[in-house]
Amino acid sequence: MYNFNGDFRRRPEQNFSGQSRKPDRESVIRKAQLERLKREEARLQETSAFVIQSFFRSCHQRQTVKAIERGNFDAYSPAQNAQVSVQQLDYLLKRFIFFYDHSRTDDGQRLLKICELVIQDAETVCHNVLRHTIWKYRLQRLLHIALRQLHASLNLPPILLQIYEIFIVNDSPAPWHQIVVEILKYLLQRNFFLYLRAIIDGQSGLIPTNPADISPNLPCFRYLQLTMKPLYLIQYAEDENFRYFLPFS
Repeated sequence: MYNFNGDFRRRPEQNFSGQSRKPDRESVIRKAQLERLKREEARLQETSAFVIQSFFRSCHQRQTVKAIERGNFDAYSPAQNAQVSVQQLDYLLKRFIFFYDHSRTDDGQRLLKICELVIQDAETVCHNVLRHTIWKYRLQRLLHIALRQLHASLNLPPILLQIYEIFIVNDSPAPWHQIVVEILKYLLQRNFFLYLRAIIDGQSGLIPTNPADISPNLPCFRYLQLTMKPLYLIQYAEDENFRYFLPFS
C-alpha cells in the first residue's frame, strides 16, 4: 500500500499506546465517595423510618392509655352533689390532668365535673397545696386548662370563673398569698393576660346600656378583678422576678 509520501505499508498503522486499563486515582476516589453517599442516604432513610414508626406507635399507645384513664375517671366520678374523699379527689384530678384534650367536647364536660369537685372541697385542696408540691402543680394545670376553655367559649357555665375567684381572687391568709403568686407566675408564663383580654373583650358587649343595671357581679367586672390580682400581689412576691412577668411593669 502506497501513500503520497512514497512510503509503503502492508497494513494500516496501529497505535498500541492507548490508556491503561488500571483506573486512575481520581475515579477511584469519586466512586468511593458516591458509594459512601449512597450508604449514608440509606442509613438516614432507615433511621427516619424507625423514628416515624416509633412516633406513631407512641401516639397510638398514649391515646390508648388516655382512653383507659377516661374510663377510670368516669367510673370513679361521684354522683351529682355527692361528697368525695381526699383519696378519690386525688385519683380523679391526676388522671384528668393526664388525659385532658381541649379539642374534645367530652373532656370539656369532665373539666366542669372536676372543677365542681375541687370547689366543693376547696379547703382540703388548699391544705394539700400548702403541704405538697404535686398538688400545687395540679391546681396550676387545672386553672390553666380552665382559662383556655373560657377563652375558647364564652358560653360556658360560671363554675370555671368561680374556681379562679375561690383560689386566686378572694382574700386569703398570708401563707396562701405566696402560693397564689407562684400559681400566677405559672399562668403569666402561659399567656394569662392574653387570654383574659380576649375574654373581657368578648364580655364587654354584654354590659347593659342602662347604668342602673350595671352591677359588680357582671362577668366582665369579675374578670377585671382577676386581671388586677397580680398587681395587688406584687407586695407579697418573694420572687423579685415576678414583676417582670407583668406586661405593664
